Amino acid sequence: GQVYTTTPAGEVSFTVNGRCDTSATGCATSGISGSTSSWPDVPYDMNCASGASCSTQAPSFWTEYEVTGIQTQALSGTSLANVDNWALTYAFPPTGDITKQSLALASITRTGQDTAGGGPSVPALPAVAFTTKALANRVAVGDGYPPITRPRLYTITTETGEQVTVNYSAPACGSSTPSDDSQNTMLCYPGYWTPTGQAQPIKDYFNKYIVNSV
Repeated sequence: GQVYTTTPAGEVSFTVNGRCDTSATGCATSGISGSTSSWPDVPYDMNCASGASCSTQAPSFWTEYEVTGIQTQALSGTSLANVDNWALTYAFPPTGDITKQSLALASITRTGQDTAGGGPSVPALPAVAFTTKALANRVAVGDGYPPITRPRLYTITTETGEQVTVNYSAPACGSSTPSDDSQNTMLCYPGYWTPTGQAQPIKDYFNKYIVNSV
């Protein structure tokens, strides 16, 4: 019963900004407001204000925020002292088609602080940088509906400059989608979604990309 009455041995805290495409570090203010073009990858039409009666929205699960900072602290004497900080930036990589862009992690920068030891300030390490590869989620990309392209992690450049590349499997289904979903052994799966202009959901197939090599 005393765990919360004293200073903890350590603490990790997070800072967030509004999720939008106008800045690598997010919007200064959070919440669905302003131009909807700043929120291209969340269903803002499904947003229901706190306390409001929303009879036309179905449940949806998404966030208005992006994590922009992680701070670790350790107990030094009777107070918490900073140990490490990570700053995160983001991007909305181009999809190469009519699919709306979606948020992807662009970099993480670590700064060692060590204020508990009273040592000199430590410069930030070079950023760990990430690039993505645009891959179509939908199998039937030629039927007039958007391919629902999403970014997958493609390269990682570390603090020391080494580069890690992720190689994915090719789309495995094409036009030969499973004839019996209960016997499906292919790298695609069925799902229902409602395209713009349609009143009812349609059954569709979506690609599952696996990592072939790193």
